[in-house]
Amino acid sequence: MSEKLNIPKLRLIKSQAMQPKKNTILMVDCDIENLNAVVEILSQDYHVLKAGDGQEALELIEHKAKKEPIHLIISEHRLPRMSGMELMARSHLLLPDSIKVILSGYTDYDGIIDSPNSGVIYEFLSKPLETSELMNTVRRALRVYETKEKASSKNNGAHSSYNSLTSAALKARL
Repeated sequence: MSEKLNIPKLRLIKSQAMQPKKNTILMVDCDIENLNAVVEILSQDYHVLKAGDGQEALELIEHKAKKEPIHLIISEHRLPRMSGMELMARSHLLLPDSIKVILSGYTDYDGIIDSPNSGVIYEFLSKPLETSELMNTVRRALRVYETKEKASSKNNGAHSSYNSLTSAALKARL
């Protein structure tokens, strides 16, 4: 016996699938299997860019960031051509508001955390990584991004109001 199709439910599913993905994540890993596995998981809910090393990531950032924001950067620490920490420091100059997460399969976090650039890192994650841990970290990081963005827009609004009042006061004096 065949099951009846629930047309309103199908329309809802279709409309959800057609909605643009709100956040963009850049995933960087030289291990192609790991990179593709993480991208596959994340791309169900997010727009995901991928790069195999730090230099490729910086090129993507320079190209994409002009068109759309990159909200979150997740990078393996040990990469060819530049470390994940160096990538994060350099990307911070281009995207200071994006949230940055470092992954490492190595347990020597002291060297990473003691790095002068560790202040730009939101979180350090150990590999192997559970899917739930990855998704929870991504959700928390994106909430931090959104909170920073809201605070920034409120501050810009306050600055704008202050500047308007200051201008009006100066005009009144003249």
